[in-house]
Amino acid sequence: MKLPTELRLIIAGYALANDEGLEWRWAEQSDGSRIGGFKANPEHSFVRDHWPNRPCLCRQLHQETANIWLKVNDLHFNGGVDDALGREDLVDSLNRAIDDFLFFLSHTDAATHATLSFSIDGLAMPSQEAEMLKLLRLTQDAPHLKLKVVDMSWHIYRHSPNKMAYIAEEFMEIGRGVTNLMNDMALTDLRRTWRIIPAHETPERVHMLEGHLSDADYALALEYCYNGI
Repeated sequence: MKLPTELRLIIAGYALANDEGLEWRWAEQSDGSRIGGFKANPEHSFVRDHWPNRPCLCRQLHQETANIWLKVNDLHFNGGVDDALGREDLVDSLNRAIDDFLFFLSHTDAATHATLSFSIDGLAMPSQEAEMLKLLRLTQDAPHLKLKVVDMSWHIYRHSPNKMAYIAEEFMEIGRGVTNLMNDMALTDLRRTWRIIPAHETPERVHMLEGHLSDADYALALEYCYNGI
């Protein structure tokens, strides 16, 4: 406690940051009700009341670090779908993710929203126009939101050198599909405040596609990762 407050908060931020962010999950209570909260990943135990482990050495430190864990992590909403659950109901999972996201927003204030980074994780975005329109309409009055929509089916899924040309073309094909979806949707008077991005991809990983794409497509692949669609 002898350190300046600003330095204590910086240290707390590093301690509470998770590289993969936090995922929203529901837990069933003994009385049949549900409680929502975040956890680090599907392997970890449920975090009650939106509250991961954070410093509580004294009341002052506990108060100082309130909500820091929210600010230093990407907050993911994916409808409870992960690889272990399968992918047989992708439309419902995206709808659940959007509903969970809105539930969280309705229980926090706008000033808090502006300091947080959100991610809605879905699958097969080019086939889900109705869900994209739903999200567009629901976010019209929230231009301050830092929101990414992650297409979990859009990634460089193999590293076999002899298949990189096929992988590169598939990566670009999904990007073109998402672009066409957004261009074809009825967006009259609807302002989009979020971007659709590939899952887990970084410019460094996209460099693997160089040489398997035209210069224009390679530049576009980097644009997908830097800025999304």
